[in-house]
Amino acid sequence: MNVVDPTLTPSTWIAIPCSSLDISIIEIKKTENYEDLEKFISHLWDQGYKVGHSVRTIKDIKKISKEDVKEYTSYLTRRPLVTNNVIDKKISNTLLNLWDKKKFFNTKLQEQKERHSQFHSTAYNLEPNLKESPGTLRDFQTALWILQHCFNLNSINEISKSDIFKDEIKDAVDAYNFIKSLRFATNITSKEKEKKKRRKKRKKRKKEKKREKKRKKRKKEKKEKKREKREEKGKMGKKG
Repeated sequence: MNVVDPTLTPSTWIAIPCSSLDISIIEIKKTENYEDLEKFISHLWDQGYKVGHSVRTIKDIKKISKEDVKEYTSYLTRRPLVTNNVIDKKISNTLLNLWDKKKFFNTKLQEQKERHSQFHSTAYNLEPNLKESPGTLRDFQTALWILQHCFNLNSINEISKSDIFKDEIKDAVDAYNFIKSLRFATNITSKEKEKKKRRKKRKKRKKEKKREKKRKKRKKEKKEKKREKREEKGKMGKKG
């Protein structure tokens, strides 16, 4: 089960099963041959992953992160798969001073209010969205992003040692782990239900194809019988 490890930073947690993956590929040298990259992305889709991807230079990252706080947050909390210290440091340096703490905090607060309004501004829905509804995973993650950027607290351990937040972080982590466990289970269940639906659809399509095949066969046989009758009448007419 995927739960929060207090030794990890927020940006290194593992995604919940069945979630989509967003991969940012950093272009170091200009190239016109993207064949291997296309094969790699296609392979991920073939393995059942829902992949969103981008290919960007460091300059591109700076431009889009300056314009879009969501993009800035995704690079701030990035989880490197394959990288080196030089590239990682360049990205970190690129992000410096793009969003000051006050602006980042206010933008994230407004972003949260807008998201809450989309989900009825209540944590007591009978079927809440475990990722986006008030009081669920995204609220916890938003708090962590603010703590990371505005308070320089980069791990659960660091937060638990801070004078301001140390009394609340344990309960918050327990609540987060509980909701994440629920989402883990519902995603797996939903995936199984989706598989059953697909199997039913395949069976239905097969039956429809069989019925269509029989219908065409009967239609063909009727045409053949009519043709034979016409031929017989023609022969009889000639004899007469």
